[in-house]
Amino acid sequence: MSAVVAGDTISEAWLSSLGLFRDVALINRFESDRGPCVERENVVISISRPSQEPKIADEYPHVFWPLVEGVVSAFKGEASSRPSTLQERLYSWPRRKGSGRGRAASSLNQFNLARKMIRESPDSRFTVVGFWDPDIDPFLPNPVSPLNAAFRVRNDVLNASLSVRSVDAWMGGFPMLVGFAGLHEKLAQAGGYKTGGCTYFVLSYHIYEIDLPIVTELIS
Repeated sequence: MSAVVAGDTISEAWLSSLGLFRDVALINRFESDRGPCVERENVVISISRPSQEPKIADEYPHVFWPLVEGVVSAFKGEASSRPSTLQERLYSWPRRKGSGRGRAASSLNQFNLARKMIRESPDSRFTVVGFWDPDIDPFLPNPVSPLNAAFRVRNDVLNASLSVRSVDAWMGGFPMLVGFAGLHEKLAQAGGYKTGGCTYFVLSYHIYEIDLPIVTELIS
């Protein structure tokens, strides 16, 4: 069953999203490839001020902070000796033969394309960035989590949306929220707009049962 969570900041929204696992009647339980899980389907997380500090909640374990830094770096395309799939598809997606309106470039920088589109057609609904590759991802053991992102300029602010295939609400949810917020802010600055609200749509928002006692104690 779907659920909607809203918050002013990333920290507030994330903590509220953990509360979705209180109602056992709405939780799916299943054996995933990484162990038993509890899951909420079709979760919407709406954040009105994603660029507001502090982004990381005190309740998020410090041992996971490097995960946040890694996802932020991938979304922002920062230098890395070993770029992630997410970073490669955002900043250097390989072109297939005959694609790109005759352009000679061997790869597509989707960030540059999105920046160009919001500058030239800020009201457009075509500013969509893709991450999922149907030729590859269905056959991988751990495919990329984001599916697509969309950006719209409304009332001189840049609003953003991210659709996510699956994310661990306890360990991976925060990196995803903060990482995409970094991309959102970077694109807003590049286009000369203020950073507006951000909405995340998660198909499978789950927690591994081994982590459930920690989350239960936190939300209680």
